Amino acid sequence: MIGLSGLSTKRRRIPITWTQRTSSFSTDVIYSIERGSDGYWLASGDNQKIATASDPTSTWTQRTSDFSGGYCHQAFYDGSYWVNCGYQGQFATASDPTSTWTLGSDPGFGADNILTTYFDGTYWVMAGGSGKLYTASDPTSTWTSRTSNISNSINKVHYANSLWVAVASSGEMSTASDPTGTWTARTSGFSSDNIYSVFYDGTYWVAVGVNGKLGYSTDPTSGFTLVTGGSNPFDNAKYIIAIGYGNGAWVAAGQDGQLATTTNPTSTWTLRTSSFGSSDTIRDLYYGSDGYWVAVGTSGKLATAVPGV
Repeated sequence: MIGLSGLSTKRRRIPITWTQRTSSFSTDVIYSIERGSDGYWLASGDNQKIATASDPTSTWTQRTSDFSGGYCHQAFYDGSYWVNCGYQGQFATASDPTSTWTLGSDPGFGADNILTTYFDGTYWVMAGGSGKLYTASDPTSTWTSRTSNISNSINKVHYANSLWVAVASSGEMSTASDPTGTWTARTSGFSSDNIYSVFYDGTYWVAVGVNGKLGYSTDPTSGFTLVTGGSNPFDNAKYIIAIGYGNGAWVAAGQDGQLATTTNPTSTWTLRTSSFGSSDTIRDLYYGSDGYWVAVGTSGKLATAVPGV
């Protein structure tokens, strides 16, 4: 047996073994996974379902989301409120995700879905269909429409290193230093291919999308450089929809249960066995401060991993 001192730091950081868990979603799609500083994991999905767990390897409990229909697509926690957003302008807030959720008033999304939400310490941003983007300082109060300079669906917003980045379908992207001010359209480097997600590790921004595209940048205002050739193991006829970073490792995942890892996003990514089937799609993944990676997707599937195991 090799002790930890005999293993490289790189090897210990990468989540190798993924184990399927019982999610309580039955066969419904799970669209997002998030862990808050309050210690709760929150999964969101089809048929307005949400579920919480304090230990993602143990029991997941269904909760009442307060949505009137459709799906819950993504949640985020600011230290005081959870916000969960989704189908046709619906969003709900809760101070305790295991208790009462309160449906907010649609700020103007109408028939457009809210696909993403994030908090930077001062402002909340919600964005989604038709390039719509709204901000609020208090998620239970007034949301204000902003010009995103994106015309297609905004699939993800992320804030880090004093920069907001919004990525969208058809390769659209915009950035802002202040989400209540000017959002500037950028050339993403993804051509007209959908960009599904973006994340930052302290040095690199990484974005993922259709046709197996995976790109990195130190400054997304100048676009992304695509990882190509043997360094990108994803099937170029499929799409990558989830990207995350934690404990020194990057994880990207998507269609047909494909999942790959690296410690350097500019270099070679390695395919791993995800425990999702070849007909499954991994929709989201997250590394929590409790040391667990969690991946979620179609057919109500949820899997966990820990670094180096």
